[in-house]
Amino acid sequence: MSIIYIDPYQFAAAAAPWTPANITTALWLDAADASTITESGGAVSQWDDKSGNDRHASQGLVAQQPVYTENGINGNPSLTFANTAKTLLMPSSVFTINPKVFTVLQSTTSSQAQVILRIQGSIKEFFFTFNQTSTNQVYFARRGLEQRPVTHTVTNASIYFADLFSTSVGDYYINGTLATKQNSLGNAGGSSNANVIGADSGNANRFQGDLAECIVLSSIDTDTRQKIEGYLAHKWGLTANLPVSHPYKSAAPTV
Repeated sequence: MSIIYIDPYQFAAAAAPWTPANITTALWLDAADASTITESGGAVSQWDDKSGNDRHASQGLVAQQPVYTENGINGNPSLTFANTAKTLLMPSSVFTINPKVFTVLQSTTSSQAQVILRIQGSIKEFFFTFNQTSTNQVYFARRGLEQRPVTHTVTNASIYFADLFSTSVGDYYINGTLATKQNSLGNAGGSSNANVIGADSGNANRFQGDLAECIVLSSIDTDTRQKIEGYLAHKWGLTANLPVSHPYKSAAPTV
């Protein structure tokens, strides 16, 4: 009788893809998950938060609802915002954290001021904007405080990350590469009901372009930042944007 040897590692389970579900998120909006999109004729009235915190982004006014686009960024679903007061609103008091914000988006214009995201916390107000004073610049800013412009081709789909602290510094990355640091942030207040996607309060400086995903955390380390960048890059076809030294340029993170 012959003896058959079975390698116990031969049938080991394949590594599962890593996603933000493996960490604690404060907000997670994902256009690729159709189950989170409430739309009628393409007009989106609600974008559900996948973090488990029920921080859903919604818009009750049909004329101001962004459009669900099946073939948005690199042929993947996205929400399209236009220069016609297309916005989504979130509860005014949910972000009592120092937000660490990831977005995947692409602007359709590079020559006018656009507010992508405004987050009002208990002691801070965060703006992520394009082109406040010149073409193809990204601004990471705190209300009434230092602004950091970075030259970047905003009409290219990109991964943006802003890490904000209340009294220390903020690190800002574009496509996995450190773009700038912001110093002496201090504390800054602002008006209430100011959590807006797609414009400033009052529908000023409207975003024109496609937003695919937005992830907000209350804390982060380098390993988590790189995992999220890798997850987003492979998901949205943006691996070419990552630097050669990025640990997830060739393969997406797994668990």
